[in-house]
Amino acid sequence: MFKKIFIFIATLFTIYFILCFIGPKKWEATVSKTISGSPNMVYYQIADFENWSKWSPWMRDDTTIKLTYGATTSGVGGSYAWTSKNSGDGNMVFTGQVMNESIHADMKFIDYDMTSDIMIQLKPTGEFTYVTWSIMSKSETPFLQRGIQYIMGFFYDVKNDFNKGLIHLEEVVKNGGAGFAINNYVVQESTFNGNHYLIKRARVNFNQLPSFFETNFAKLYATAGQNAKKPSSGIIFNWDNATQTADIATAIPLSSKEVTKGEFEIYSINGCKDIYTEHYGSFDKTNLAYVALDSVMKSKKMTPSLILEEYITDPNVEPDTNKWLTKVHYLMFEK
Repeated sequence: MFKKIFIFIATLFTIYFILCFIGPKKWEATVSKTISGSPNMVYYQIADFENWSKWSPWMRDDTTIKLTYGATTSGVGGSYAWTSKNSGDGNMVFTGQVMNESIHADMKFIDYDMTSDIMIQLKPTGEFTYVTWSIMSKSETPFLQRGIQYIMGFFYDVKNDFNKGLIHLEEVVKNGGAGFAINNYVVQESTFNGNHYLIKRARVNFNQLPSFFETNFAKLYATAGQNAKKPSSGIIFNWDNATQTADIATAIPLSSKEVTKGEFEIYSINGCKDIYTEHYGSFDKTNLAYVALDSVMKSKKMTPSLILEEYITDPNVEPDTNKWLTKVHYLMFEK
């Protein structure tokens, strides 16, 4: 009897070792789908983590998940983290973005100390977009874990989730949840969470705006110290083409408004309705983003209460102006 049990156990171990040999050293999965919508419509959904809650299968289906967004949620360095009883804990950070073409991100499962590369690629096909979503672990799976992954069909589960996510993504795009596409800009509606800012406000001639921003940002960060957050911002109270002047402020978000103000002042923006778009390129070409925003506002017969520009990309870190990301917000306060 003992011999039979021993043979049975030995057989199970042998089979499992064979499965470990069969199981891949690195786990990876790729799915593709043709989505009804232009690449820029799809891109603006995948390039901002705050939009993922509309279509990500885990964010939509996991009732235990809790999300925490980073200081920025789009552009290189944009991030979010999650905790979940069902999915475990982890975080994701954008490591690369090419407008209307692709995003790259690092995803880490903290419970398993495992980091993977995430890539979503877009390819235009007429009026549609061919979307490819891939994941690959950065390190090799320990030998004895490969059999478990093979038996549990881990890769099939990931593919099923990815396929479900792409179906949700297409629904969002088709239903207008991706925003209004205007001249390669996508204007989206959201809610601005609000923030406290340390600002330097003045009425400035248009030709003096670059020097005004450059001079005051350094002083603002020096004054705010550890309370300073990213991204650097600009608040536009009034823009007067007739006089070629703007009532404008250089601004930096604060972790707390209990700071020494010095020559500056504290300005608080409460949570409110937000209509925004994203501009990739030099600051002097953001007027194209404003054209798109103004078109949507006109169609809705709305007027912004305040305009906020967030300079997501630091020009001192990224020399290529084509990769500079500016988020332009039209904020509407309740009356």
